[in-house]
Amino acid sequence: MPIVNRIADYAEEMKTWRRHLHRNPELSLECHETAAFVVERLRDFGITDIHTGIATSGVVAIVEGQGAGPVTGLRADMDALPMDEETGADYASEVPGKMHACGHDGHTTMLLGTAKYLAETRNFSGKVALIFQPAEETIGGGRIMVEEGIMERFGIEQVYALHTDPSRPLGEIATRPGPLMAAVDDFELRLTGRGGHAAHPDTCIDPIPCALAIGQALQTVPARNTDPLESLVVSLTVVQTGSATNVIPETAYLAGTVRSFDPGIRDMAEKRIREIVAGQAMAYGVTAELDYQRNYPPTINHAEQTAFAVEVAREVVAEVVDDSVPSMGAEDFSYMLEARPGAFLYLGQGEGPFCHHPKFDFNDEAAPIGASFFVKLVEARQPCSAERLRFDIKSGFGDPARESDMPVINSIAAEADTLTAWRRHLHQQPELLFDCVKTAAFVVKQLESLGISEIHTGIAKTGVVAIIEGRKPGRTIGLRADMDALPMEDLSGTEHASKIPGMAHTCGHDGHTTMLLGAAKYLAETRNFAGRVALLFQPAEEGGGGGKVMVDEGIMDRFDIEEVYGIHNAPGEPEGHIVTAPGPLMASADEFRIDIEGVGGHGAEPQESVDPIPAASAMVQALQSIVSRNVSAIDKLVVSVTQIHAGTAHNIIPGTAFLAGTVRSFRPEIRDLAEKRLREIAEMQAQVYGCTATVTYERGYPPTVNHAEQTRFAAQVAREVVGPENVRDDIDPIMPAEDFSYMLEARPGAYLFLGQGDTPNCHHPQYDFNDAIAPIGASFFARLIETALPLKS
Repeated sequence: MPIVNRIADYAEEMKTWRRHLHRNPELSLECHETAAFVVERLRDFGITDIHTGIATSGVVAIVEGQGAGPVTGLRADMDALPMDEETGADYASEVPGKMHACGHDGHTTMLLGTAKYLAETRNFSGKVALIFQPAEETIGGGRIMVEEGIMERFGIEQVYALHTDPSRPLGEIATRPGPLMAAVDDFELRLTGRGGHAAHPDTCIDPIPCALAIGQALQTVPARNTDPLESLVVSLTVVQTGSATNVIPETAYLAGTVRSFDPGIRDMAEKRIREIVAGQAMAYGVTAELDYQRNYPPTINHAEQTAFAVEVAREVVAEVVDDSVPSMGAEDFSYMLEARPGAFLYLGQGEGPFCHHPKFDFNDEAAPIGASFFVKLVEARQPCSAERLRFDIKSGFGDPARESDMPVINSIAAEADTLTAWRRHLHQQPELLFDCVKTAAFVVKQLESLGISEIHTGIAKTGVVAIIEGRKPGRTIGLRADMDALPMEDLSGTEHASKIPGMAHTCGHDGHTTMLLGAAKYLAETRNFAGRVALLFQPAEEGGGGGKVMVDEGIMDRFDIEEVYGIHNAPGEPEGHIVTAPGPLMASADEFRIDIEGVGGHGAEPQESVDPIPAASAMVQALQSIVSRNVSAIDKLVVSVTQIHAGTAHNIIPGTAFLAGTVRSFRPEIRDLAEKRLREIAEMQAQVYGCTATVTYERGYPPTVNHAEQTRFAAQVAREVVGPENVRDDIDPIMPAEDFSYMLEARPGAYLFLGQGDTPNCHHPQYDFNDAIAPIGASFFARLIETALPLKS
């Protein structure tokens, strides 16, 4: 049953409480009648340790359990919103201009239901601090309660809260570790110039050009100053200046909001806004007064407490989402999460008008569910017995906390010198793109020496696919390694440096090929699996899209491949560590060129020309609005203009100009939007300046998107090989691209990074693959096959 039986029996009583609160909304810190109602109910339950007047009208009540133990804080907000209600309910607000349009009446009711149950049962150790908070919707009652010392005064160690969510099905609980809701800051700006008659601008200092220049420049803060993997919104929402068509105004007023998740990004945004305002004001000769107000900080859930709350939620409800998309809205529970570890969760109340809508109404059916979650959380965290409750997290790998006996398979470790010799031979003989003729021949020679007879060559020109049969029939899994090198000099200074001028293995593909050969040797010798392994040796990852060509040539269907996996070495990650993440892992990579045609002429007679340079400048500025204005801050997008070429002499206005650059994204719909907006901006801006524009847009590799089930499986295998402490399955995505993406579009699978220690990065002329990690990668591949295709069902 999704709710505790005893709490289910409270349902009608809770509905009565909630509807009383709904009729009598109060604002901000002035929740005196609400607080009095809460205190009266708490006393009815037999709770005597009640503290009032905190943050003016806040209440904290302490419920004692059985015996000593920790103290958990549970919070509900009580205040309403200054708006008129339009629900038409018979219990609608009786106070004009005030209504409970964000569900705080329901939150208070859920916590009262929790209080009633806990006071009756006391089936926990330690204490529970019930926190009834005013002023969430205004000045931060959560901050005031923290500043007034509730955490220290009541010994609160962890703190949790729920918020209703009208966008989710009734009873679904959703959250995520890390940033869940944004910080919200506001700014106001007054520019002062010198007003005058519009016919005599030379006698004035016009604040309007400065205001508009600031508006444009502000968009570069999220688009150019922020890591594309971070989230930032800078919105200019108010521009007010002027009152007559023939008067240049004296002043201009601007205002806006800034939303972010990371404290460093928050600081950077304020710094850049101040710099932009000061610089543009100086450039236009006006004075600027900027008032920058920091409001609620980001709501950041603590990982351990969030994982615990999610497990509790799974005990209470059927649908739990533990990777909810962060919201750019703000919440003052953030102050409590800054003060103590804890988690904030959403509770679905079914489809209906959203919060802050005049027709919003809390769904009374959600209240017993929320109360059940709270009581189960307390009983799980603070069980009466001395032994803390542990959830049974089932795994097909035995105890996930145990350490592996050895990071590599013994027989593979014994071949380390052989793997090193193979890798260094490949390193000395790099080949580019599809011309991996000698590399493919070397691969085939080694495979044949291992007794592998089913070898297919000439796929994607020089690609190789080899099939190893297990001891019994079963599924087929593909393992991929790329073989090609890069067109650059090898400056590693090693004895095994490249012997081919202008070519070098500076991305570790020699090591990837070696790891797959090592796995092939082990699997061919042991055959300790049921089914088949398809070894995919691929050319042309570095620009030619060899993965796409192999897929287009039908390898998945031809060899009945059902899943596919790949590994890439990772300089900077500790040696032997394996990291990955479900979902988008690497970006798509597209390129564009915009050719602008005007009319050239003498630099002294611009009126006889159509200058393409102002059009190019306007395009560059406008392109930044795709990132900052057209895409959600939660989505990731980079639009970079990396080349501008126009003109050859200081006294000639050129007839043409061109821009070129790159676009990086993770989702197909964002990729489509970016191309569409880029084309629109180029064509329209050219038209504004009397030019024409021709856009050439080339789509490169798609995003590398790991499949969730296969990624979880691969991470578990990695833990068996290198130890759980050396595996991360939640890394942030990165903006480079990878053509294994085509294989992941064709079949489920996962791509992982294998740390090779503190070395020069890939594509650096001094880079060299770390031979010590080749046996680890080979062991991972081998264990993955034996685990995915076990001989015993």
